[in-house]
Amino acid sequence: EFRRVLFRSQWAIEKGRYSRVEAKAFLLEIYTWEEGKPELALPIAEQFCQELPQSPMAHLALIMDLYEMGKWDAVEREAQIFLERSEKQTPYYTLDGVRPGLYCIGVAALQGERNPQKCIAYMNRILNDRIDSSRWVSFAYLHRAQAYDALGERDKAVADYNTVLSRPHFWGSHRQAREGLKEPFQFK
Repeated sequence: EFRRVLFRSQWAIEKGRYSRVEAKAFLLEIYTWEEGKPELALPIAEQFCQELPQSPMAHLALIMDLYEMGKWDAVEREAQIFLERSEKQTPYYTLDGVRPGLYCIGVAALQGERNPQKCIAYMNRILNDRIDSSRWVSFAYLHRAQAYDALGERDKAVADYNTVLSRPHFWGSHRQAREGLKEPFQFK
């Protein structure tokens, strides 16, 4: 059944007249999140961005594939472009894109550059926004906690991990926070 869905999505992308964009978005979702194979999604995301250069959705899909692949230099580069377009509200980009842009740059700083101070600075920009209902806020606390751990500031890290646990559960945030409470974050 699952293979049939993949086949139909691929067919809609190659030969479809009206549902190509939706099929690409669906296939990106499947490869990146359901199959855990962002390397298969990356060429689709790149093509998607070329076909729809003003689409924040296509741009964010590309960033997320790069993120899942751990290509931190590319994540930071694309997230910086995404952030600038969102802050300027370049056509079709909105202020809603600021938090994901900040988040991706901050995680790239932590994971790619191994620069916890830079990560904290970007996560603080999200947390200082005072919008509390966003999943990006939960993830900002989580990655700021990891950055504090990397700096040896365990008390601050524990406080942030506990804040994550007090918030709604988003995409494994509670699991990661519990792991951080058990064992301090370390670079791999």
